[in-house]
Amino acid sequence: MGNLPASESLTWYSAFGGVASTTCVLLALGRVAGRRVETLGRRVWLVVFAWLVLGDLFFGTALPVALVLPAVVAIAFPATPQRRAAVRAALAVAGGVALVHLGLQWVATTAFAAAAVQGAELRWLLHGLEPAARSFAALLRSGVTSLLLGAWWSPVPGSAATAWIALGVAAAGSLAVLGLAPAPRWFAACVLVALAVYAAVAASRGPLLVGLLGQEPAEIGATLRYHYASQAFLAVAACIGLTALLARSPGTQAVVACGVAAVLLAGTVRRPVPLELHELTRRRVTEALTALRVRIALTPPGQTASIGNRQLPGLGWMPNTTAPLPGLAALFVIAFPSDAIDGRRVRFVEHDLPTYWTFTARPGRLADVLAPDELFGGPPAVSPLDTAASRLQQH
Repeated sequence: MGNLPASESLTWYSAFGGVASTTCVLLALGRVAGRRVETLGRRVWLVVFAWLVLGDLFFGTALPVALVLPAVVAIAFPATPQRRAAVRAALAVAGGVALVHLGLQWVATTAFAAAAVQGAELRWLLHGLEPAARSFAALLRSGVTSLLLGAWWSPVPGSAATAWIALGVAAAGSLAVLGLAPAPRWFAACVLVALAVYAAVAASRGPLLVGLLGQEPAEIGATLRYHYASQAFLAVAACIGLTALLARSPGTQAVVACGVAAVLLAGTVRRPVPLELHELTRRRVTEALTALRVRIALTPPGQTASIGNRQLPGLGWMPNTTAPLPGLAALFVIAFPSDAIDGRRVRFVEHDLPTYWTFTARPGRLADVLAPDELFGGPPAVSPLDTAASRLQQH
């Protein structure tokens, strides 16, 4: 996730920050690729550093890219004194990004009281590497297979055999490319970046989701956002590799490119990739907002509308924590700009004392709209919100 609470809205509401982070990573490496090593001056490395830092604010995949940047430079350019200087500059960039990352984590945990999630992930990883290793294999298998087969393959139960075969074909093709003389340097560099990102995702998600929560590694491999950055570099590597293998037959290159594109396009037309629009959550939120408006309308003007608070599945978490939002009260704060609607003050009666104290410990709108149950000295709870619509009809 993003490093600061300020980035949380962007991380969750713009189709995940992985897209923005991948864009920044591509822009960073785009400053290095296609250049002669002697042209990689200080200004180039400052731009690379800036893009990687910005990408790290959006999603954690920018950090492993920064850490393997020296190896990428060493692989991508021939051995010269200028390459040694470029590797040193890349080391400085990697160290700078890591320091900024750690600094932002420190600011988040101290100034914003954000949970130290990455420290917990490291402790989970140290308990055993097997969940991370299995997750890495699942990510690599799913990423490579979906790249080669497109919509003709989907990570459903029973599809693992096809995925392993596709991964074997990709591995054999990679060895053939690396066996060329001379081997395309950026092919190996792009593969390294993709593997580094997959390794970081597996190390951070595998111990939690597989080791603690009991998920199958295939579920992690089927999660689209974990593939944004890696697949970008796998796609570039595939293009470089095919170009190198068919270098002696330019006409064949065009035929193969058109053939692959046609097969992938046909798969997309025949088996469109489904879009998850979260219809159930949308319906729940719409029904809850309707019921809120009804309950507020039933309250006489000038009085307080006391509404029993309850959890709303699918609403999400508090920024930089795993604590769920306080249900209807949180939805009200998100959807309504004021705590008073048409002359009616709105309060939500929270029946769970720990939840009440958690979200009223600091000043803010949640603290203003939440009230404790009558058992803790608050106003009396009213009938459940779900009956508000029927009451309006009776009224």
